[in-house]
Amino acid sequence: MLKKFIEIFNGRKTSYGISVNTGKIREDGKNEYESEIRRSPVTDILYQKHLDGIKPTLGIIAINEDNKCKFGCVDIDTYPVEHIKYIKILKDNNVPAIVFRSKSGGAHIYLFTKEWVMPSLMRIKLREIAALLGRAKAEIFPKQDYINQGDVGSFLNLPYDNKNNTERHALDEQGNKVFLEDFYKLYDEKALTEQQLIKLFKDKEEDEDWVQAPPCLVSILREKQAPGEMRNITFMNVAIYLKKRFPNEWKTKLL
Repeated sequence: MLKKFIEIFNGRKTSYGISVNTGKIREDGKNEYESEIRRSPVTDILYQKHLDGIKPTLGIIAINEDNKCKFGCVDIDTYPVEHIKYIKILKDNNVPAIVFRSKSGGAHIYLFTKEWVMPSLMRIKLREIAALLGRAKAEIFPKQDYINQGDVGSFLNLPYDNKNNTERHALDEQGNKVFLEDFYKLYDEKALTEQQLIKLFKDKEEDEDWVQAPPCLVSILREKQAPGEMRNITFMNVAIYLKKRFPNEWKTKLL
């Protein structure tokens, strides 16, 4: 059970986050937490203590030392949170994301992959999910496309702290609590390969990507470019367009 949990919520191994409930309530009605990042190895014991309910709870930085990730999350904390509404929208649109209840009663919409992928790709898909749910401005984890050497990034508090009596858990299609053992089955159903992640929202993404492109370039791409020197020239012009329009995401879109 522990090995599976670590496999799913795998991330940076040299730093992690912790959060402690202060017992106070903020003006927005949420519990107040004190958080910090510790530059220490992430051990199996830390995961086990988290599942056993031994405080403080564990937060994982999704981006590993190779600047890849295996999970991402849309954090919706605009209240009241309609978990069942989000579950229905995702199901109706065949989006394999899982809705979780967060520590403050909000919603964490998780997207999982079976293999390590570029954070920029994960973040593009998470933005699509946020927009689909009507929460385009929601916070997204990972927050960065990559982590510079010497930095640690941002952590996300993991679900299933005190697994047998947790308030942070996945929800099924009816909005009911999913216990940890059943979450593993749900994960196996929903986790994507890298290619499946790339294809998620692909048609919609491509339409929106080319809205501002020169008509001649759109025409060439629609008709397909024949082999030869012009293919390289077309590719270069596509890169120039994408870099101007999407300065932070152009590499992923170009791929």
